[in-house]
Amino acid sequence: MSRTSTSTHIPATGKPRMIDDLISVILECNDHWWPRDYQRLALVSSAWLGPIRRRLYACPSLRTFHACNLFVRTVANNPCILSLVQGVDLRPMMSFRDRYALTEKDMTSLRFILNLAGLQSLTLGGELAVQAERFLHMMTNARSITSLHIDGSYIQCNDTLDCRHPASLEWNETIAFRFTKLRSLRLTNLQLAISDPPLPYSLRIADITLNDVTVSVGSVHHLCHESWGSVRTLSVTSKNAQESDELVRDLMECCENLEVLHYEVCSAGAHGEIFEEDTPLSRLRNLCLYDIDISPQTLIVLSQTCKALEHLSVLGRTVRLAATDWAGFVRSGALPSLRVLRTSMGTNSPLSGFTPWTTAMMTPVSDSCVARGITLSVCE
Repeated sequence: MSRTSTSTHIPATGKPRMIDDLISVILECNDHWWPRDYQRLALVSSAWLGPIRRRLYACPSLRTFHACNLFVRTVANNPCILSLVQGVDLRPMMSFRDRYALTEKDMTSLRFILNLAGLQSLTLGGELAVQAERFLHMMTNARSITSLHIDGSYIQCNDTLDCRHPASLEWNETIAFRFTKLRSLRLTNLQLAISDPPLPYSLRIADITLNDVTVSVGSVHHLCHESWGSVRTLSVTSKNAQESDELVRDLMECCENLEVLHYEVCSAGAHGEIFEEDTPLSRLRNLCLYDIDISPQTLIVLSQTCKALEHLSVLGRTVRLAATDWAGFVRSGALPSLRVLRTSMGTNSPLSGFTPWTTAMMTPVSDSCVARGITLSVCE
């Protein structure tokens, strides 16, 4: 029986040649290709050009207005590329030379990119995160968008940027009606103004992420209006504990079908009192709390409101739960569906601060988890 090589082909000249079918396999073996890598590989042979284009243009990342102009010129000269574009990541910043005004050429390029047919994902950042609704209103094909991210991270006051306006978004029924297929909404480092909609609108957003978002106008209840029942995953990260506690409480009241909740505060002061006995969390399966002041009373409330909880993560150095608290809680079976528990390896005390657990302290927690069939993961 003859043996066939799967990696190379040796023609009559005797020089090995790579089989073209392996190109996609090689590209899929690494998730960290850089654009320059793609550029070099595309020059290897014509067989590499198609797979490289599909990856390079699936979601172009454009960080300057000059890059936006070059992208428009490229697709104008190569119309076949348009069918490869599934999303765009637009975070252009103005340079010192042109930061005071966009040129007509810049605006023409933005309109062209924002109105590409069939876009599924869109990220607006940099200068486009300032009054981001302006650019959302430019779109005529927004109905195909399933993932939207407004990122104000680059609009920061520092030595090189002129902070004329903060990153912001005005959310109203006009935008909601445009993005009828939206499934994932991510807002980062911005001020959010929410209008009280005069008419009900139906969205089916399943995933909401709010990172350092301040609701400056309106109520967060109107973000999804009468469509909160579709939200399954909620993630909130904040540096302001007081504002974020209130925000999370309001969101939990809205999301009656919530299955995954991640709440992280990057400063001291967030309390586990965000959970109340009448909070509708009966379907919650995955809960992750980071740097939240959790006490034994919080565990009691969780056991009453989150009976379906399967994954529980309580991490950070503000947790007031001792190893004995965890051991007793797990042993009690208060969360009958719990399968995975992640905790910090220590307890916060008002007098001594964060105190790491000893091996003797850990043993009862480990034994209780083994007895209940729970996987325990302890983080330092």
